[in-house]
Amino acid sequence: MVEWLKRFLFALAGGAVAAGLVGMVEAHTASVGETGAHAPGYGQLVFGDVGVLAPLALIVSLAVAGFSVFLEPERAISPGKHLARLREEPVLTRSWTAALLPLGILTVFAWCVTSAHLAKGALAEGPPMITGMSLAASSLGALLALGAVALALLAPLRRALARASSRSPRFIDPVITAGVAASIVFVAFASGVYVGDTGGDGATVLAIFGVLKRPELDLRPIINLGAIAAAAYLAPIALAYRASMVRVAPAALVVAFSLAITAREARALNDAPVVARALQRSAPLGKVGLALVRRLSDRDKDGASALFGGGDCNDRDPRQSPNGVEIPGNGVDEDCSGSDLVLSDTEPPQPPAVPPKAPALDPQMNLVFITVDTLRVDLGFMGYAKPVSPNMDRLAERGVVFDRAYSMASYTGKSIGPLLIGKYPSETQRDGGHFNAYYPSNVFVTERFKAAGIHTMGAASHWYFVPWSGLTQGMDEWDLSARPASGQGDNDTSVT
Repeated sequence: MVEWLKRFLFALAGGAVAAGLVGMVEAHTASVGETGAHAPGYGQLVFGDVGVLAPLALIVSLAVAGFSVFLEPERAISPGKHLARLREEPVLTRSWTAALLPLGILTVFAWCVTSAHLAKGALAEGPPMITGMSLAASSLGALLALGAVALALLAPLRRALARASSRSPRFIDPVITAGVAASIVFVAFASGVYVGDTGGDGATVLAIFGVLKRPELDLRPIINLGAIAAAAYLAPIALAYRASMVRVAPAALVVAFSLAITAREARALNDAPVVARALQRSAPLGKVGLALVRRLSDRDKDGASALFGGGDCNDRDPRQSPNGVEIPGNGVDEDCSGSDLVLSDTEPPQPPAVPPKAPALDPQMNLVFITVDTLRVDLGFMGYAKPVSPNMDRLAERGVVFDRAYSMASYTGKSIGPLLIGKYPSETQRDGGHFNAYYPSNVFVTERFKAAGIHTMGAASHWYFVPWSGLTQGMDEWDLSARPASGQGDNDTSVT
């Protein structure tokens, strides 16, 4: 039991040290993106990031230590010794292992490529639930088929390696054969990322990995978390031998110091909200740690914490939080803005007793509604110097330009539907998919036009605007001929 406790302590210390190093790297990343007179300093960002990472690192370290103890209850064994054991097996067993490991590595890689292509086609069509179930079944079938092929190749490959071992024993060295297979997979993966575009299209099947070049697919949190887990795994191996108080005491101090930083930053981030905002924006794993500590310290479970810059002004009352709905004039600061909203003394204008008669529609008039997905504001009529939007600039000269416009949501699936319905996303009837399907119970503006006798028609060049999305309600004609043929495709670089 004492040895187990030491292994857990050393794992916690290793994870805490790794969290400190990760915090220093992430603080540099965050500091680059923060400019201006009120930008936080590098030291503030380091302490803030380490403070919010420490609890996450301790949780990961405990999980890694527990798994390690379960697999190796006697003592932690180094990766080098595991590899040495493979090489010390009898010749026959070693030849089977030398064939099995590379086949397993190549099979898993082939399954990943196959599943990615299946997902690319399946996720472009059909309702999310049915598509997900179909994709899971197809992926499982592909794994079984590839596994069967690998098992069929196992015996012939073993015999070939055994014959080749007469010239060199390295052919039945499992470490070498597995290393060769891993190298092949790495080169294939890297080439796929290089030749593929951000939509996963390219000259080879490996081009599907090109999607990883998308900036929104940030893999840094996974890499940083992996570094913490690796440190938690290796620290007990490095410190277990002769684990006297000389090693135990510093390890305990490291863990205690990391938790002390967390306790300090719980209050410090309240006093320096710019640091918390910088971590939220630019710290890859720090933003995850910040969300975790805020959730753990949210006592009234209203979605906001009174610590770590969470902004909750009363963590004992779930009615008061930055997410609260302010009720004017009741003496309570529901939205934690600093004061209660005061009611206006002026009476609201009364509607006329008889509504004015709507003017007759001119049958010769047309309404053309154009949406451009993720269009940036730097256009000519908005003050941009380069002639990037000449036609829109001419239209703006004769029309009305809104200097400020607010999107319903941060991406297409949650914004286009509510825009056409005329309600907030939370008020619309929809499913829970990532790309929402809107139900017929919604009333779209196109349905209102159609009811008024106006012919409605539309066209789209993105896979989402298929009938199952519900966005075609009220359309007499709907043209998807400009949609990319290969599912979603790469809308960022292709022309439609």
